[in-house]
Amino acid sequence: MAAELDLTTPWSHSKAVEWDSQTLHSWIGAHLSEPEAVAVHLAQWRAVLSAEAADVSLLQALTYIVKADGNSPERGGKGNWAQLISIKGGSLEKRVENGPQLLALRLAERLGSNVVRTNSPVSGISKRGSEYIVHIEPRIDEPKSVATARSVLLALSPPLVSRLRFDPPLPISRDMLGQRMSMGAVGKVIAVYEAPFWRDDGLSGRALGLDDAHVKFTFDASPADASCGIIMGFLVGNYARRLDDMSDKHVQEVVSREYVHLFGPKAENVQHWIVQRWNREEYSRGGHFGFCPPNVMTVYGGDLAAPPVGDIFFAGTELSSRWAGFMEGAIRAGRAAADGIIERFMDRGRGGS
Repeated sequence: MAAELDLTTPWSHSKAVEWDSQTLHSWIGAHLSEPEAVAVHLAQWRAVLSAEAADVSLLQALTYIVKADGNSPERGGKGNWAQLISIKGGSLEKRVENGPQLLALRLAERLGSNVVRTNSPVSGISKRGSEYIVHIEPRIDEPKSVATARSVLLALSPPLVSRLRFDPPLPISRDMLGQRMSMGAVGKVIAVYEAPFWRDDGLSGRALGLDDAHVKFTFDASPADASCGIIMGFLVGNYARRLDDMSDKHVQEVVSREYVHLFGPKAENVQHWIVQRWNREEYSRGGHFGFCPPNVMTVYGGDLAAPPVGDIFFAGTELSSRWAGFMEGAIRAGRAAADGIIERFMDRGRGGS
């Protein structure tokens, strides 16, 4: 089914309306009869989407599969389920040493502080003549400030774009897309140990949490030299939301019990905890990406294709034709939008409109 979809316009498929009118959960229930198989599939999808299958359109899930690749000429450049959930040769194979934030920090260093402006949350964008005015939310005891530009690139998920104020307003369909999409619910709970003790027991550190476990999947995130042991667990979907109002200390206690259940009593000897819940972050309100409930992609697909509105361009991982929902998708979408801005201004320099 996923292989039949077009990478750039999946909502144009002849069965798109049929697939978009049902949830992923209803499709799984109709095609799997064994309760154990249903539970495993729901758990895998929850981990992949950071959302409940009952909330996600089947067409959205199929689109996520088909975009999970970028280098498979034998499949026409289209992804598959194995590519999406696999570590070796799949979407989870690589990680950035010292953390992915290092990419942003190094890029900021290259551009310089006169170009990169931090601690400057944007509250709205208005157009005055040929310029755009970017309104920056003032901090306590600071005056209001603005930045001006001939073009604006919004590298945000569609639901977050809708939280900004626009003057003139965005087209109705663009705003409705952001209102109807939802951010997934996700958090990471990282436990640091003296050593990766689970390896001594022949365990990989990987686990898939079924039943009522809050941690839905784990990975061995220990450094290459094994100078310490690190188990990274993900809180996703409704199981992440259950913990939204709890303190980090309470979350640590909950997760500690679950790690002991998975890896034995040594898992209790945690030297350091890191708890990060993106649901609680003011400027992300979830992750890993914004997903479409039923009857959104086929109605607002044209806006998911991310055409610019005037000289406001849109990026964000959801808008990429490859690896949508992943960091690579975000980078691809950002590059495409930046190329579009450059091309437009070059065209104007040549006398175009």
